[in-house]
Amino acid sequence: MYEDKVFGRISAERYSSMATSLETEETRLKNRMTELHESLAQQTRQSKSAKEFADLIEQYAPVKELDETLLNTLIEKIVVYETENDSERTMPIEIYYRFIGKTTA
Repeated sequence: MYEDKVFGRISAERYSSMATSLETEETRLKNRMTELHESLAQQTRQSKSAKEFADLIEQYAPVKELDETLLNTLIEKIVVYETENDSERTMPIEIYYRFIGKTTA
């Protein structure tokens, strides 16, 4: 592109326009590449956590009884909130599993 400008095959205005367009596209692609790398890293972490959890569960399979040892091994914490609706006595509960994260009930 620069040679075309130097040899007069394209105007200086056209060169400037093309160069700006290319720089904008390069910036957009670099940003997208950064986003994809971050997404891949997050997916890799989640996959590793799921594998660690599966390996942990495998030690206790098949589960015949939910006992204190199993609960302490698989569950990081359980959060029970105050009653939301007095007539139905609904209490939100969050269970945080090791390596996996929380579920809400």
